[in-house]
Amino acid sequence: MKRVFNLLLAIAGAILAAAFISSLVSLSLWLDMRVHSRYIYYVCLAIAIVASLLGKVNEKTFLIIELISIAGILLLGKFMRTIYELREALHIDMGINLLKQISIIALIVINLMLFLKFLIKKKKSA
Repeated sequence: MKRVFNLLLAIAGAILAAAFISSLVSLSLWLDMRVHSRYIYYVCLAIAIVASLLGKVNEKTFLIIELISIAGILLLGKFMRTIYELREALHIDMGINLLKQISIIALIVINLMLFLKFLIKKKKSA
């Protein structure tokens, strides 16, 4: 069960990291025209899956990636662009607003699960 949870954390972290990298790439028009964002998503997902299988993924890593990615995306003002690129890269057939709402809800659920896991771990150690 722990391996599955770490794999899901790795995939969520990879999507966030790829969104942030894609946002940085989009700052340069020349680079944005030459680098396809879907390849950034594919490479990040492959790295995350390999890291998860090797056991290098934990909750702290995910929280650091999440904090940096979300802060960077929001500061750059590229949130809607990242949702659109996510939809295009993963071939998700739904509206952008619906995908945005699902993404936000998924991040909230993941963070609540991590918070409950930390509370349970702290309660067992006390």
